[in-house]
Amino acid sequence: GTHDKPPSLLSAQHPLFGASASEQQVSKVTPSEAPEAPTGIRSGRSLLDATHPAFGMARDRPTTPDSDRFHGPVSVGGFFLAVSPTWCLPSSRHSMQPTAQLTIRDEHGRASRVRYVCRLHSTKGMKIEALVRFQVGWIAPRARFTELPYRIQLGRGFDIGVPLLFHFTAVNVLDERGNSTGSCLFFSGTPMLGFSLGYARITGGELVHAARRPADPDGEAGHFLGHIHYRQLGFLMFKVAGYVVCAAAVFFNIGAVLNQVGDAAVAATSPLTAEGTWGAA
Repeated sequence: GTHDKPPSLLSAQHPLFGASASEQQVSKVTPSEAPEAPTGIRSGRSLLDATHPAFGMARDRPTTPDSDRFHGPVSVGGFFLAVSPTWCLPSSRHSMQPTAQLTIRDEHGRASRVRYVCRLHSTKGMKIEALVRFQVGWIAPRARFTELPYRIQLGRGFDIGVPLLFHFTAVNVLDERGNSTGSCLFFSGTPMLGFSLGYARITGGELVHAARRPADPDGEAGHFLGHIHYRQLGFLMFKVAGYVVCAAAVFFNIGAVLNQVGDAAVAATSPLTAEGTWGAA
C-alpha cells in the first residue's frame, strides 16, 4: 500500500490567520527604526501656548515698574480717604472716579502705599446725585494677587444714597482670571457737600495703577505701625473725633448747653457792669 506523509503545519504568518504581507513587513520594523511623525501631524492639532488668553493671561498684559520690588504673591487692602465730584440723572450713565491709596504687602511682610484710580460704571437704577464725595474707602478682606497688579478688575455691585445721612458703595474685586476673590471694595461717607438720592446697580469697573513715584517697601518700613500706615492712623483719629462730636451734638444737645453757658456768663457780668456805672455816677 501507499504510505501517506503526515500533513505539514501552517506558519503563524500564513494569510489564513489574518496577517497580510504588508502587515508582516511592518511587523518586522522595530520601533527604533520607525520614523517619528511631527507633533502637529501626529496629534492633528497644535498645543496652546501657556500665555494664551484661555489661561487668563494675555500676552500684552501690562505690568507695573514696581512689580520687582515685591517678593512673591501680594495682598491688596487697607483703608483710605477719597474725594471725587460726581453727578448723575435717572436717564444718564453714572460714573465715579475716586482715587484709592491701597496698601500692598508681600509674603515677607514688606508693605507700601500705592496709588490707584478707581473707575466705576453703573447703568441700571434710579439715582439723582450732584455731590462732592468726601468718603472713606477700604478693601475687605484683603485680595491676593500673584504680583503687583497694574489693573484690578471690579465686578458687580451697588451704590445707594440718602440725603444728609449717608452714601454707600460696594463692588466685587476680581482676580487676574476674572474670578471673584471673595473681597469687596467699599466706599462710605456723608453727603454734606451736595445731594444724593436713590439706588444704582454697578455693572463693572477697574482700579488702574497711577503711582506718581515708585513703590519703596524697604523705605516705608518705618511708616507703618503694625499693619496701619501713619496717615491711616491720623485719618482714623480725625474720623473718630468727628463721630464723637456728632454723637455729643445729638445726645447731649451741645447747642442748648452752650446757650445756657452764654446766658450764665452774661448774667454774671451784668452786676459788675451795673456797679461800675453806679460808682461813676
